[in-house]
Amino acid sequence: MMRFEAERARDYYAAATEALPPGDRRALVAAEIMHAVYRRLLERMERDNFHVFGHRYSLGRLRMCAGFGVAFCQMPHGHAQSTAFRFENDGKSIGYATDFSEITQDMIALFDGCDVLVVDCLRREPHPTHAHLAMALELVQITRAGRGVLTHLDKSMDYATLMRDLPANVMVGYDSLEVAA
Repeated sequence: MMRFEAERARDYYAAATEALPPGDRRALVAAEIMHAVYRRLLERMERDNFHVFGHRYSLGRLRMCAGFGVAFCQMPHGHAQSTAFRFENDGKSIGYATDFSEITQDMIALFDGCDVLVVDCLRREPHPTHAHLAMALELVQITRAGRGVLTHLDKSMDYATLMRDLPANVMVGYDSLEVAA
């Protein structure tokens, strides 16, 4: 069954790559990097004959991928875990932290001094598995990120109202947003 699922994942990756218009590739660099990371993890699982319940698979703390430095750490996501990423290239960095429910020392170390930090911000009130506004702003501040971009907002978050309430270095993300570091 695992071989079938691995082959299906490869087919999905291939179909997504074929469907992506060349003009959109630049805007989806993070997605392309994640594709490469997941492909490498899948290759490791296959080489180990899919012993996924007896072994934890991960890449090294810093891995060169498509010309980018990639570092990561685990984040609490309620009772589960999710992965935070930091991508670096040409002296610039972007961090990506979505699906987390508390700030850890590993996250602070990973995102310290990021030029851009894309951060989960589901709503204003606390949530058991996602960051709320105060937590998202705290992460941007304590990591000294140059710019924060809030993402993963639910329907209770009004864009115009929220933009008025944010510090100057934080903005609300939206589809096709491009941010220069």
